[in-house]
Formats: sequence, C-alpha cells, structure tokens
Amino acid sequence: MPKVFLVKAGRGRQRGVQRGRQRKTEWFVRDRSGFMLQLARDVGALVRSAARRGLIPTVRLNGTSDVDWCAIDVGEHANIFAAFPGVQFYDYTKRADLFARPRPANYDLTFSRSELNGRTTARMLAAGNRVAVVFAIGRHDPLPATWLGRPVVDGDADDLRFLDAPSAVVGLRAKGPAKRAVVGGFVVSA
Repeated sequence: MPKVFLVKAGRGRQRGVQRGRQRKTEWFVRDRSGFMLQLARDVGALVRSAARRGLIPTVRLNGTSDVDWCAIDVGEHANIFAAFPGVQFYDYTKRADLFARPRPANYDLTFSRSELNGRTTARMLAAGNRVAVVFAIGRHDPLPATWLGRPVVDGDADDLRFLDAPSAVVGLRAKGPAKRAVVGGFVVSA
C-alpha cells in the first residue's frame, strides 16, 4: 500500500500509534545499533514466549517501511535473520532488487503492486514471485479467483504469506483511505 494508505489503516488511525511509529523511525535513523539491539531483545522475548506456548515465532519487520534488513548487522550477526535462524521473518516490499539477490532461508518476501510499478509487477509474476494486490471490493465480497492468470489467495484471512504458493496473487480488500482511492491507480477492480 502507498504509505499514506498503510499508515492510516487499522490501528494506524490512532494518534498514539502514529507517534510511536514516528519515535521508532527517529530512533532507527539516530541510533541504528541501539535500535537493532533492542529489536534483538524484543525478538528474543518473542522466541521465549512462543516456546512456552508451543508456537513458531513469526516477525514482520516492515509495516510502514521498506528497509533492507539483510544489510543491517546485529551485534556479531550479519543481520537479524542470522541472529534468529528459528524465527520465520516475512515482509511485503516494493523493492524488486530484494528479489534479485540471495536472502536468508527464514526471510520470505511478497512483492507489493502499486500504481507506479505495473511493469515490475508483471515481471515479478512472470518470474514466479508472489504479488500482493489491493482490490476495490467490499469487506465481505469475494476476491476474484484469478488475476493476470494467477490464482488469488485471500490475504485478509491471515498475514502468513510464507505459507502461500510463491507464484500466488495475494488479494487484499481496500481498507481505510484506500476505499476511496481511484480504481486504476493503487486499487484495481476485481
């Protein structure tokens, strides 16, 4: 989703959530190593909590950002993925370059279609990559069965994209400000 849509979607409409995101962004820019050490502590706490409950920990790092987490070290580890090999990390991204190079086995990516990357979206699908697409349909309306010849999975049912087929289209229903977006731009017709 374009940042303006995603930032205001769901709990992002709340001022406290927006302020918290802003503070974290400023911390990341100002003191990256401190931020990464706290991120590692938070992921470690999640790992311990998941183990107590018999669950597999999953982490989505880019909510309203598109950071290349593979390129940021955490202490003596090359990145957060190397620090926590038993955690399943995943993200949505508009960065095609992240698909063009090797990435850790525990880091799954879904390409995000936007009004600005139509050709790249087509190339990503042709290469067998999963692509997220926002459709102009209501909350309870069915998603199309296919889009550009690819099967559509319901991305609103859960956020576990790493369980979807690599070449699937992840169908998302327009929410928040995206519901009022012009069809043909960011939001596509079903």
